[in-house]
Amino acid sequence: MDSFGHITNYSYTPVDLDTVKIPKPDTALPIEEVKKNITTADNIILNYVEEQPKKDGRDSENIKTKPVLRYDLNDFGYNAQTGKKVNEKKRASLQSKPTKTTLHPKGQKLIVRSEEEVKQLLTKLFDINSAAGTLHVERPFNFPWQKERPYLNYRFNTEDGQVTAYITTDRKTGQVYSASLYTNEEQKKQAAKITEEQAFTVARDFLETYADSGTTELELQQNILEESEIPSWVDKSKLPEKTDDQNGTYQFYFTKLHQGIPVQDHSYQVGIDKQTGKVVSFYLFTPLEKVELPDSQTIVTKEQALLIFIKHRPLKLKYIWPWYMDQQAPAPLLVYTWDNSDGFGYVDALTGDYIKEPIDQEDE
Repeated sequence: MDSFGHITNYSYTPVDLDTVKIPKPDTALPIEEVKKNITTADNIILNYVEEQPKKDGRDSENIKTKPVLRYDLNDFGYNAQTGKKVNEKKRASLQSKPTKTTLHPKGQKLIVRSEEEVKQLLTKLFDINSAAGTLHVERPFNFPWQKERPYLNYRFNTEDGQVTAYITTDRKTGQVYSASLYTNEEQKKQAAKITEEQAFTVARDFLETYADSGTTELELQQNILEESEIPSWVDKSKLPEKTDDQNGTYQFYFTKLHQGIPVQDHSYQVGIDKQTGKVVSFYLFTPLEKVELPDSQTIVTKEQALLIFIKHRPLKLKYIWPWYMDQQAPAPLLVYTWDNSDGFGYVDALTGDYIKEPIDQEDE
């Protein structure tokens, strides 16, 4: 489809349903039986949000926010014939179990108000010769209804093309939100010279310096790229050859905890080079203002929240046709999924109210 809404290309490959064994709806488990088995810790999650929009819309700069404690659904599908999650193994292999860590942050701020100061910071952070390259200020495209974006993006390239760095700052204050460094890809193919434990110490020390002073307890979440279980219907002889992970950095993701509960939108990321042990990327959460989060001592239970979700987003039967790489399963699965036809929402953990998240400002 082009920018005028005209269809420019169309393809359709029909399936010969006479040759496919499709599970019949009457073979599905009773929906009440499925409901009994889904009230588990990973089906429904409890999070704080510091800046929950009261309304959504295009003019996001003027949208008022409030702190909330909310339950959200993990949008799993459930095999209607077994009750098990669809692709459970694949989902579970992507992230490690979170661990808690304590900080004593100094709350130092990284501030740049000119291109010269950006170059100086690049030298300080990444030990690169900013005089031997070019700094660009990227001008993002704005739609007619959008105001000037509240941030600036800088890109630095060395003359030999071996190093590229990025920095994002607040347009008004100059405070640095994030930065990253990219070097010659050949270096990533070398074996790591520092351990993950050593890298974590560097990342933690970095956050001790620059994290918000009110952030004293964090939850560490790491991405672990394990081999997912290959479905029995996959022709393994047609799979591409495995390649070793050549990622040249250790990535650490941190989320603030309040009363032991993650604060969903108060997060940090630090990347450590496996060769040098230095910081090569980071993202620092920057609060707009100090927020008082609600107390979590008296809230509705997960079981109560699930019943509220079922009332507003009931489970429904549908077919899905699984894929693995470029191979399609020989038959579709019959699954129970959450009905999102009326939009998305969350359960307020303090009141038990179901709060629909409006799509547009006029939707509330």
